[in-house]
Amino acid sequence: MTESQLAPLADWSDMGETEHFVQFYETDAFLVKSVASFIGAGLGSGDGAIVIATSGHRVALRERLAAQGLDVESAETDGQLVLLDANELLSQFMLNDMPDELLFNEVIGGLVEKTANGRRGVRAFGEMVALLWADGNHAGAIALEKLWNDLAARHSFALFCAYPMSFFDGTKNGDAFLHVCGEHTRVLPSESYAGN
Repeated sequence: MTESQLAPLADWSDMGETEHFVQFYETDAFLVKSVASFIGAGLGSGDGAIVIATSGHRVALRERLAAQGLDVESAETDGQLVLLDANELLSQFMLNDMPDELLFNEVIGGLVEKTANGRRGVRAFGEMVALLWADGNHAGAIALEKLWNDLAARHSFALFCAYPMSFFDGTKNGDAFLHVCGEHTRVLPSESYAGN
């Protein structure tokens, strides 16, 4: 599937200040394009941005944001854009295969507060739940989604989560899919579904 065949991106102008949505995707190219649109719109309007992603996705996102005309290095230097490794961050608050609430609030809550300081708002993209799901730790992923929701009750930020559609192949995964959707304020379909 070429980029021109990908589904149109979401319109981020109607997004609430505190929103937790999920994007399902089939290709990395579609995911990076969607995240870059979301993060780029935030940076352009003065929001702080947090990206918690795999190495490959961080590299591709930097390239995409630069191609959109954003000064990625300056945004990082100023602390407006924070790019972190999802596996490393997970290791800071996971205990016995489950996210620890106190550690999560310390690590992630502190990150949100610091990024929000002096800025209009905060936009975050996180792949930690997808990493847990890929490892078969579905309970840990759902618990982490709930901790993000609890944090959003205390801090204002928009959170973009993403899961590959391949995680939910087959009818036996229908309940899991619905459970993931239920933890979010908005569900964005994958590129082939949205393109129909």
